[in-house]
Amino acid sequence: MPPMSYVVRTLLIVLSVSASAAASRHPSCKYVDEYFPDCLDYLVGTYFIPPEECCNSVGVLNYMAIHLMGPRVICQCIEARVMGTNPPLMPSRIEALPKYCGTHLSFPISSAMDCSRVREEDKSGAYSGGLSKNWS
Repeated sequence: MPPMSYVVRTLLIVLSVSASAAASRHPSCKYVDEYFPDCLDYLVGTYFIPPEECCNSVGVLNYMAIHLMGPRVICQCIEARVMGTNPPLMPSRIEALPKYCGTHLSFPISSAMDCSRVREEDKSGAYSGGLSKNWS
């Protein structure tokens, strides 16, 4: 059995890493966490078409991206949420989502997002940075 000081030190490291990861998330991510999951089953290929709840959620997320949080914050929240998603998001589904829902995306979605490339002040409406590009 390892010495108690080793166990305590390891526990403190794990707790500090967890706390810093949680602190790095924007407080508004709770809203993205509420709406984005409605689309995950479609985006990973479980559903053939997005459910109505997904399209309604895209509308809410568009509004938040344009009027409340900005596309970068939405992107960061989605990025944190889908990191390590298995199965991964399907680029063809990401591209088709706005068409099925009869709208546009005011924020990027990708399986390899780089939200630092999303302009914070860009609250103009349609996101023009590409929906399913690998931004690395």
